[in-house]
Amino acid sequence: MRYEEFRDVLLAKGYSMVDVLDCIRDFYRSDACSNYYMMRLNQYVALHVDHIYNRKERLKRHYDIDDAFDKLFDMYNVEHNWFQDRPLDSVLDDLCYDLWEDICELDHFLLDDYWQDLLKDC
Repeated sequence: MRYEEFRDVLLAKGYSMVDVLDCIRDFYRSDACSNYYMMRLNQYVALHVDHIYNRKERLKRHYDIDDAFDKLFDMYNVEHNWFQDRPLDSVLDDLCYDLWEDICELDHFLLDDYWQDLLKDC
């Protein structure tokens, strides 16, 4: 499942972009989230938010999930406001897309069941 499909189904059911972001955040708290995905999230935050370019140093970083999401949101919000006055939903959409692509980069087919079940429960 691609991000746009997931987002569009949730939005069509009356959910907001904040809810889409919460679903992705909940993935990181779920049993479906392996240590590999947490490591990728930690490295993503370390590189893009804290600007740690040394790979060994990035591997040592461990962020609380809420702290990681707050840092990412702040970065995306500031970055996009530098260039244009964008609505919050647009910023959240970019953040969700990037996180989704990072989660699903290698094995999005393996996680399809997780996302499909989540959509059924909505």
